[in-house]
Amino acid sequence: MASAGINPALLAELPALAPPAGVIPNFVDPESRQMITRVVIYVTLPLMLSFVSLRVWTRLRVRQFSADDYLCIVAAISVVCWSALVLTILGDPLGPHQWNVPLIKITDHFLRNSLTGICLYPVAAIFVKVTLLVFYLRLFHPSQRTVVMIWVGIALITLFYLASLIANIVLCSPHKGDGGWLSVKSQTRCGQPSLKLSSTQGVFSAVSDLYVLCIPLQLVWEMRLPLGRKIGVSAVFMTGLLACACSILSAVYRFREMNNPDFTWSSIPVYSLAAAELNAGIICSCMPVVFVLFKECSKKLFSMPSMRYLRSRNRRSSEEKDQKMVPGTPSDNQDAPNVKFSNFPRPIMTGLRTFISGSRNRSQLEPSHVESYSNSELESISDEYHAQFKAPVIRQSTAGSSPVL
Repeated sequence: MASAGINPALLAELPALAPPAGVIPNFVDPESRQMITRVVIYVTLPLMLSFVSLRVWTRLRVRQFSADDYLCIVAAISVVCWSALVLTILGDPLGPHQWNVPLIKITDHFLRNSLTGICLYPVAAIFVKVTLLVFYLRLFHPSQRTVVMIWVGIALITLFYLASLIANIVLCSPHKGDGGWLSVKSQTRCGQPSLKLSSTQGVFSAVSDLYVLCIPLQLVWEMRLPLGRKIGVSAVFMTGLLACACSILSAVYRFREMNNPDFTWSSIPVYSLAAAELNAGIICSCMPVVFVLFKECSKKLFSMPSMRYLRSRNRRSSEEKDQKMVPGTPSDNQDAPNVKFSNFPRPIMTGLRTFISGSRNRSQLEPSHVESYSNSELESISDEYHAQFKAPVIRQSTAGSSPVL
């Protein structure tokens, strides 16, 4: 470790970790994993911010800002801060094998930023997961069992991540009398215990992600909905599967690399999976709100004049084909216009609740089929109808016992 009592020129020539047998340290152009984390952040972070922006715009438009929306904004800010901090330590020194990192780059500044990033992750994880749970609380509040599951999840997630945050601060920040961040005493107290805590945190992240994902899915599949509608509603929440996959892979990797001293190399997959997990979690929390916006935009797109013209042409051509196929259809009388009645429109989905519960009365909302008649047919019906009142008609009673007038 770098120390004030050692010549800096010597520190620049010494590796931060003893290389394996037969390996020569490379301080000039070493192999590095830093681009893995950079690419993950560069791809997922802007995507997450786009979804958050659409969510905020939608909520402001309908003037329905709720607690989960504020939590989502705070979660996005915390993830942005964590990502920015991770980007500052990538490549200098995170990324290469530790024996390819000169000892002079392991500084107080690097260790301080590393601890800050370790502490920011549980803060971001709390806000991301609690955002989803609070949204479920507003969405599924009539279900008492679901409300209990949500509050239990909020309590456990908050308590665990706060406990891990405090434990990391106590373990890895220098104590009075240690001699600073780079002292042997401080590094011994932080090293192996913090790796074990990281592995435990990875397991809890995976379990809590699955728990948060299962709450809406189990409720949707208990509803009396057609299979297709259940799949459609579930797909809105299935973005969380990416977060679950990342957290599970991260937990497995943390346990596998727990005793690996090559920290600058082995920590890159952990940072990459953490970035993907956090951003996917926020996207999942925005998906039900943004889905309604996409639904509305698609309806507006198909209601444009050009789209209406194309649909009307297709409808007329299909009707002409149907008339030719029906025997006895008066196709040669072009002057007699047909009187047609449009199908009743289906109800418009105004939100996720309508999307979920709208199918309960689906049989009452299906469009009714109304037959069409030509003018000659209508006149014939009219004449027959009025002719019935010119003379009394003997009708058979419904019971079939005696004729009634």
